[in-house]
Amino acid sequence: MAEYNLEEVWIYSRYGFAANYCDEAADNEELTECDKASEDNGVTEMQKCLQEAGIRTVSLKKALADGILPKGNTILVTDCPEIAEHFAKNNLPVLGILLPKNENAPFAGVRYLSEGWGDITPIYLERVYRRYRSLPWQILETERCILRETTEADVDAFYRIYAEPSVTAFMENLFPDREEELRYMADYREKVYALYGFGIWSVILKETGEIIGRAGLDMRRGFVEPELGFVIGVPWQRQGLAEEVCRAILHYGEEELGFTKVQALTEQENTASLALLKKLGFVFDGEYEEMGKKYLRYLKK
Repeated sequence: MAEYNLEEVWIYSRYGFAANYCDEAADNEELTECDKASEDNGVTEMQKCLQEAGIRTVSLKKALADGILPKGNTILVTDCPEIAEHFAKNNLPVLGILLPKNENAPFAGVRYLSEGWGDITPIYLERVYRRYRSLPWQILETERCILRETTEADVDAFYRIYAEPSVTAFMENLFPDREEELRYMADYREKVYALYGFGIWSVILKETGEIIGRAGLDMRRGFVEPELGFVIGVPWQRQGLAEEVCRAILHYGEEELGFTKVQALTEQENTASLALLKKLGFVFDGEYEEMGKKYLRYLKK
């Protein structure tokens, strides 16, 4: 079951979707009864999903009239550009709603916009909230593992994993300087996770909460297909964890990210990775050379 840091969603609509949340346009004659019914159904479904996730919905207009201020774990969802811009300037996470009547509005300072009210889910709101608060996304869960975005707090566990010579025999090591590795991780979170919505994630063993490796999908320069990457620390190898995690990643890539092809690059001598790729359904697709090193390229469709 997903866990949410988000506690409240404050809602404000200029163009009307439900009497409790709309402004002057609630009685806008330009909205047909069919429009209003459709919008009401959309927001009702959203409220129902939020309630089931344990997230409260609050009318911004009513809250301000009652002198109530947003809590720390709050996001504002609104189709009013001026309201969105005001709260964004005051460091409140804001999701702007684009409609035909406001689609050309600037929404200055608002980092995330959604087309319409109907497709807003608790998970989507949680992820937008987390981006504003620089919190990692939980990506997926397997029988034994959780995959989430990497944070700087993971670096010490990575150094322990990468200290084993067999781990770095076929992959690039971490930076020798811990501070440089921390800067790289912060940069990766900002420029890869935030831009693409995916990347290489931390693998956590549910039973103990330990970080046992890294795995995910990344983009290699010169290729259009995302690339599967994975490493499991030596103490947790030969337990089927790499296969379990990689199968879940491939499924996530197809179902959530819409990838129809995924590549993997490995060296001829890396027999363990070659065996796993074949087990996962990858097919040899030629050789690739980078910086004087030869790789075997495998592709899964």
